[in-house]
Amino acid sequence: MFQAGDIVLFRGKSWLSRTIRFHTREKGERISIFNHVGIMIDDHYLVEALRKVERTSINDAINDNTQLIAVFRNNHLDYSDKHQLSLYAQRQVGKKYGYLKILGHAGDYWLSRILRTEVTWMRKLFRNGRYPICSWLVAYAYARVCGKEFNETHPSYCQPDDIADEVMDYNRDEWELVFAEKELSWINYESGYFNDNRQRHQETE
Repeated sequence: MFQAGDIVLFRGKSWLSRTIRFHTREKGERISIFNHVGIMIDDHYLVEALRKVERTSINDAINDNTQLIAVFRNNHLDYSDKHQLSLYAQRQVGKKYGYLKILGHAGDYWLSRILRTEVTWMRKLFRNGRYPICSWLVAYAYARVCGKEFNETHPSYCQPDDIADEVMDYNRDEWELVFAEKELSWINYESGYFNDNRQRHQETE
């Protein structure tokens, strides 16, 4: 069912997950849908940045009642692309988590609100690739292997919401929804939920 290169988006139920969604939303959004992201390396395992970058089981993610997941596939990838994405992600395993990068994202959010324009000043201070966060891991994998930027955002500044917006709205012809837990059934990928169901869902947050 799952393949290397598939993107796994997570919607956590904790206060921390909700805080991340609030601080990584795009201008005009009330709140983001997803707060975490990982990348499949084969049909059973994914790589994600937690306390460190780890290889984890997709079945464990599906059975975890503290979060919801949706999985998207880029239909333009060939076998070589998927293999290289898997290798890149696996090379990151073991790296320590970039906690300072999270502070950079939050700092840029508030500076952007104050200055009323998009800024990346704080994130520029913490661009060191030795300490990745979840979106950095996925964004750099696709940038290095496929030359792709999500939501036209540099991998160093990419957030889970940028990846979600890319695969669910801005470039939907290139992406396929291959799995979503039933609690995310309000996602109607074929009929443009982004402008309809998403808004109604956000009003209930």
